[in-house]
Amino acid sequence: MSDQSSSIRIESVVFCDDVRKEITNKDVLIGVYSGDIVVSSLPCVINTAIWIEIVGDTVGPFELELRLTLTDKPPAPITLQGIMNQAGGASTALNGLQLHVEKESELGLEIQEGTNWRSLRRKKILQGNVISPFPPLKSSLPSSA
Repeated sequence: MSDQSSSIRIESVVFCDDVRKEITNKDVLIGVYSGDIVVSSLPCVINTAIWIEIVGDTVGPFELELRLTLTDKPPAPITLQGIMNQAGGASTALNGLQLHVEKESELGLEIQEGTNWRSLRRKKILQGNVISPFPPLKSSLPSSA
């Protein structure tokens, strides 16, 4: 990890189905997992993406060592290299990840700090009914009849 990386930190990590970039440079997160990742059957393949918000105090290049973890699988190393164009923040996405899940598991993203690994985000992958915990909202607007 370069010396300039010391002023770089990961502010947010979001697991979702896909991340797209608008022409206005805004990120569109599709299918955000707000709780556990619930699948209807196991084994399965989950197509996923990870959106990462990076904050830094220094303009210039940076490099971060990350790894993706999944229960009973070897960690997948990820080297994240970029250039902080302005002090403040930036974002990136790891798109097109295919997770082959055999049984209920835990998915994680970790960052290397010195010789140690620190968890940034974890999600359980569970088999169950894929339903919303909230009933559909009813409009209280008067009809225009």
